[in-house]
Amino acid sequence: MAGGAGGTIATDETLFALLDALHAEGEAGVSALAARLELSKSAVHKHLKTLEQHGYVHNTDGTYRLGLKFLEYGGKVRDASRIYDLGRRKVSELAAEIDELVILSVREFDAGVFLYRENDQYNLKETIPLGNRFHLHQNGAGKAMLAELPDAEIDRIIGEGLPGSTPRTITDGAALWDEIEIIRDRGFAVNRGERDPEVSAISAAVTDPTTDTVGAISVSLPTNVAAQEEFMESYPEKITQTASRLSLQLRHG
Repeated sequence: MAGGAGGTIATDETLFALLDALHAEGEAGVSALAARLELSKSAVHKHLKTLEQHGYVHNTDGTYRLGLKFLEYGGKVRDASRIYDLGRRKVSELAAEIDELVILSVREFDAGVFLYRENDQYNLKETIPLGNRFHLHQNGAGKAMLAELPDAEIDRIIGEGLPGSTPRTITDGAALWDEIEIIRDRGFAVNRGERDPEVSAISAAVTDPTTDTVGAISVSLPTNVAAQEEFMESYPEKITQTASRLSLQLRHG
């Protein structure tokens, strides 16, 4: 029995690894996926055929890509989120007011997830793709969310490691704590190319006590644009006000 259970777990791990690989590649054939995952072509082909039969991948002359069936699940989960339901309206209002890219993110487990964006005038969707996860310490939204967590929870996350993404990423626990104290004091977080060298942001946390959920609203710009004085002079107050109003609405909605 134990051997059967172990085999099932290994099969599940392979299936998830295959989906992750397809997501990363966009599209790929059996040989490329087998090489990437260090698996036999027959094993990869077997999993792909199962996924194809159930509508999770498309097969075009031996080239596979993920299907829209995943959107059915992800869309339903997103639509059921109170932060998404109420937050997208606030995001749209702020984007219209300041004419910049505004993003709504939410914490799930120990990662942040890009949930909604409005006014992507800089075409940053490649670096801020909806649904993608990010380490909380690597950008403004994540750091703003971290600052809302209990100290013991922050220490636990730090203890599990702070991987770098760019030379500007905070990878030292003491330095991250210093940053968190600043965020708690002024009410917003700043990211200057810490996850992606080309993207900077100002973010403020959003909290929903009814579901014990924390998220963040961010204004994101290319790093060269963010160097302008207006980035730090005008946006923080507007972002924190929008985040506070959304938190209030979530608390009493």
